[in-house]
Amino acid sequence: MAKPSASATPAVVGAQKKPSTFRIFGVGALTGASILIALVAYFFSSESALIVERARRAVAKPSPTSTTTAGPAGGTSVSGVPLTGVIHDYYWTVTNFTDAPDGVSRTVLGINNKAGDQALIEVNLGDRIRVHVQNGLTAPTSIHWHGMFQNGSNIMDGPSGVAQCPIPPGKLFVYDFIAAQTGSYWWHSHYMAQYVDGLRGPLIIHDPKEKTKYGYTDERTLTLADWYNRAVSNDLLAGYLSPTNDGSEPVPDSILVNGNGFFECKYASVSQHCVAKDSTTAMTRITVNPGTTYRFRLISMSSFTAYNFSIDGLKLTIIETDGVDTMPYAVDRITINNGQRYSVLVTTPPSTKAKNTYIRVIGLHDYPWTASPPGPGYRFNGAAILQYAANSLALPTTVMPKTFIDFDQSKVGSNPPAAAPSKATVTVPISFTFQTTATDPIQRAYVAFNPDLKNLHTYQAPATPVLIDLLKNKKTVAQLSPNSNVFELKRHDVVDLIVINYDGGEHPWHLHGHTFWIMGQGTATAFSQIPKTFPTTNPPRRDVVTLQACDLDPTSGDCAAGNFGYTVLRFVADNPGVWFFHCHIEWHIEAGLALVFAEALSDLKAAQYPFPQCYTDLCV
Repeated sequence: MAKPSASATPAVVGAQKKPSTFRIFGVGALTGASILIALVAYFFSSESALIVERARRAVAKPSPTSTTTAGPAGGTSVSGVPLTGVIHDYYWTVTNFTDAPDGVSRTVLGINNKAGDQALIEVNLGDRIRVHVQNGLTAPTSIHWHGMFQNGSNIMDGPSGVAQCPIPPGKLFVYDFIAAQTGSYWWHSHYMAQYVDGLRGPLIIHDPKEKTKYGYTDERTLTLADWYNRAVSNDLLAGYLSPTNDGSEPVPDSILVNGNGFFECKYASVSQHCVAKDSTTAMTRITVNPGTTYRFRLISMSSFTAYNFSIDGLKLTIIETDGVDTMPYAVDRITINNGQRYSVLVTTPPSTKAKNTYIRVIGLHDYPWTASPPGPGYRFNGAAILQYAANSLALPTTVMPKTFIDFDQSKVGSNPPAAAPSKATVTVPISFTFQTTATDPIQRAYVAFNPDLKNLHTYQAPATPVLIDLLKNKKTVAQLSPNSNVFELKRHDVVDLIVINYDGGEHPWHLHGHTFWIMGQGTATAFSQIPKTFPTTNPPRRDVVTLQACDLDPTSGDCAAGNFGYTVLRFVADNPGVWFFHCHIEWHIEAGLALVFAEALSDLKAAQYPFPQCYTDLCV
């Protein structure tokens, strides 16, 4: 049973510093590693005007409120995507301030003294994104661009200890990369659970042909997040990683849809200031018109909670998973886990039948999701409202159906179809467990590069990032700390990750720098029982997978004797870099449930070393 700790106040915000001016220049047509070298130079060189971009809360269509500037034509491309020459500059100061997204006031983290989900980044394929991040906290920070491959720009990936040193308090760093993919993504802090305190927001990259391809008129973005009414990155995290805790994760207090949620004030503690929301203000309203097909972008920015998402009486036709366009697949309900994204088509009824409708975002509890029930004041159904423009603000009267056609991951193939390689050239078995040791009384996660939990190590972010140690300090993988959990891959390896789960929970794992094919999942009692071959015709592809849990013993509630879940993922090592692979339950990554792939190191060094000074200056 999870036991949330008392609250603490995060660090006081520092003064905002005026960002510096950066310039760019065009890059001629290049091929191979020379493109990557030129791209890095392109990121840190001369000539273009600055533009202030401001984003607003994505309640309806996330239309831009900023201007852009046209850069030089250049004529080159990234990952086969032509550069548009359009540059988007965002000026962010990471701050803390008081907010009450579910009615309970507390100090939160955000951007420019506003909630992170209002800091929307919305661009087109081939545009250049520059985010000037000024750290106004008294603690370090970093930003990860979740789902971006960062091909040729590994130093912009963001996880501290892996791809960069965190941004020190009072310092500025510019994240600078090309939007070389399309789809629904998000950004979040990748330092010490800060994103759970609000440092997270949406990132949308449009394909010029997307509306024609799938036949929709307009779109809406919905961010789904769990929320704690106590500080996470300070007090709750310390309580979780404490010798007195049995490993139980703190349970969220509410569910937020586009930053808006509800908590019953009668359950707030005496020290908490809670303003009760009425039924009108407690739910986000998504305004639509009758007889129209919309694309709904669903982005889970959760730290712990998975959800069942549905809209009363309306079909959801899936057309995207984690930035991968899919063959249309109609369902009534989708299960969405931490870090995952879906786009679904929703066609509203004609005006004669259009009525305000509940959008259901139901938090999942009990195994295989979590062993802990929610606490008092938590509303299971984090609802929003599909609001027709001509209708009143009256609450819907719609009822959740009793039966559903549920989402089946195996039925979601890419569009156009993308066959997986016929076989792997490298197999990497990975197993993990949670335990204390004779020398460490804190229950942590331990990872092994074998199926049998042998030679276990808990991930600990190194003081010197893995990328810097391998390239600048010229270390080999064998010379790194064992607790960095680094596994080296060669260029063009076809990799099968066989992840063994000796736990009753279905952990969401995210791979940086890649998508993977989900080749197969199941349960077994021996590694030899896992199939050796799998269908390769257009299997599902994404960047966050929900790992298969073990079969539970009905008496003990633990894994049945000798039983484990397995998930087989296949990807091609075609993106030189150091890439994090980790559980996206934030409590678990902080407990060490993570590892790093060092991919194609010789190509990486040729393309990205020496590092720019602004990057190495972070390591103070």
